[in-house]
Amino acid sequence: MKEFSYVDETLDLNRAHAYRLSIQVSLNGFSFSILDQVRGKFVLLRHHDLSASTSLEEKADQLDQIMGSDPYLKPSYKKTMALVTSGKSTLIPAAYFQEDNLKKYLEFNHDMDELEEIHYNYLEELGAYTIFAMPNPLSNTIIKHLERIPYYHQGLPFITWHIDNAPTHKKRAALSIYENFADIGVFSRNNLHFYNTFLWSAGEDLLYYILYVYKQLKLDVSGNELYVCGSARDQREFQKLLGRYIKKIHFPKPPEQFTYSYTFRKESAQHFTNLFRLSLCV
Repeated sequence: MKEFSYVDETLDLNRAHAYRLSIQVSLNGFSFSILDQVRGKFVLLRHHDLSASTSLEEKADQLDQIMGSDPYLKPSYKKTMALVTSGKSTLIPAAYFQEDNLKKYLEFNHDMDELEEIHYNYLEELGAYTIFAMPNPLSNTIIKHLERIPYYHQGLPFITWHIDNAPTHKKRAALSIYENFADIGVFSRNNLHFYNTFLWSAGEDLLYYILYVYKQLKLDVSGNELYVCGSARDQREFQKLLGRYIKKIHFPKPPEQFTYSYTFRKESAQHFTNLFRLSLCV
């Protein structure tokens, strides 16, 4: 994703004590938003590209330079939090969760790297924990600039929002797209029927996984709705591709509980829907 910066003219860093800073970090990018909590308005959205750096050390160095020089990361905000987009995650029911076994839980499905640290969040709606891995060099860099910042997995706002907003008597599918992986979930009100993460490199990969989930859960491509956030590399062609098979597709706007600066481009804001949703969860 190309770098961008959208700043509302009403943003006043002297009022940082009334703002919430939410950052989003992945291997390919670092982004952040600022929410004016008094007005319920997002007044900044900024993205930095990390994809040109090849090693974890180079990415960490680039992130260090960004965080050390960006004036919007300097103030002390009322609240600060981080959304970690990681394809290495798993859900564990609370009854089976033991903090000493975090690495073992992830090793069932993922190859773990020595330079990865493990975090977890509790999802009250599910009575379950999401456990996820994060590259240690990136984590150390963030903590260097933003001490004691809590980490949240992208599955938290994704699952929570759909559980709270899905219909009661009908299942809804949802797709959340990131740089090289995507989350797919199937929900009804207060229920999670399916959740998994899939690697992808082309829109056809995403279509295959969606149709596979529809088939396995006996969903109707004409009747069961699909909600999509994030963006594929060729978004317009991907939407056409999906539309050939899934008849009811929605690309929801960011949460209507907030307002957004007129400077935000629609495509960019839609890509960061889960970052905005995080402010509804924590």
